[in-house]
Amino acid sequence: MLNMLLAYFGYASPRHWLLLYEVPSGRTGKMTLHLNMSGVEDQQLKFEGDGVYTPVLSPDQRQLAWAAISKSDGRSRIYFAPVVGVVSHRATKWVQYDEQYPAWSKDGQWIYFISWGIYRVSLESGIPELVVQPTDPNAYISAFSLSPNNKQIAFIQSGNNASYRTIGIWQSNGTLMRPILENGYEIDSILNWSADGSSILFSAMQSLTTDAQIYRFWPESQHLELVEELNAAEESFQKWSPDENWIVYIDGNMGNRYLIRKQRITGKTERLTSSFDQIWEVVWSQDNQWIAFSASGTHGGLYVMRSNGENMQRVAPNGVADVFWFSSNYQTTEPTLFSFTCGIISTISGMIFLRFPKRC
Repeated sequence: MLNMLLAYFGYASPRHWLLLYEVPSGRTGKMTLHLNMSGVEDQQLKFEGDGVYTPVLSPDQRQLAWAAISKSDGRSRIYFAPVVGVVSHRATKWVQYDEQYPAWSKDGQWIYFISWGIYRVSLESGIPELVVQPTDPNAYISAFSLSPNNKQIAFIQSGNNASYRTIGIWQSNGTLMRPILENGYEIDSILNWSADGSSILFSAMQSLTTDAQIYRFWPESQHLELVEELNAAEESFQKWSPDENWIVYIDGNMGNRYLIRKQRITGKTERLTSSFDQIWEVVWSQDNQWIAFSASGTHGGLYVMRSNGENMQRVAPNGVADVFWFSSNYQTTEPTLFSFTCGIISTISGMIFLRFPKRC
């Protein structure tokens, strides 16, 4: 029976990895990365730094960039290092403003980051270049997202007034475009490009309520479309599936959050999970087959499931997963009739051996 159980459940374990990010409370001390292989044991990779936050994986998944508070002057700096190593390098060779929220270019040759405006730096030169600056002298850029071809950047421009936020779209020819929303909306910082770079998803919330709306915006045509209205959603964390056939987002109020999947063409929606106190992040696998999400509460932790909500399994306990990614070749081999049959044959063989042991 043991052989059969091992055969059955052994085939169901994750075969590749999720990279998990853990940081102590207060965002001080070391950053610990867990290279999750089986959902049971993790290989831990440690990087020194005070106030480490927002790690991002390079497109080839061999390097990691992050922001950390410098011990020398208290400013936030961008660092990078190989995922399999522990030697980190400072990305820039100058000091001006805090450096925050790194993002890799598609070819892995540049790291983009915020330092009042949006800069990019080559890993070879270390000399940053200003790419986008705020259009308002009293504002600053607080979030951004690169298009898949790096020819457009969607960004949030914020002001000293917490309610002042606008979306800008920068294009490589230097032009800026901005979708227009009615006054009184607070734009969320999650900007999610479609795979072909033709549109972005973002959400906005009315300042006097907790109701949110998910919008899709096409920069070329300047068309703005309301995708979904959410009641008491607060934050929706909307994400395209890589094939753009589905949108997954978080709905419900605090203490009762769950994932919803919406079919892009038909508009059909379905609930994928039961209720959690909070859901923090949603990530798709590159083959559209899997979804990972991090939740808090009694049964919190990092979960992986089929994109239709089936076969959900917790791969890390509550409090470990903050930022995470699927490896490019991530897959889980689920129990099949073949694997179960092999388990039965293995069990019968073991029983025969016990009943009729080989004699010397």
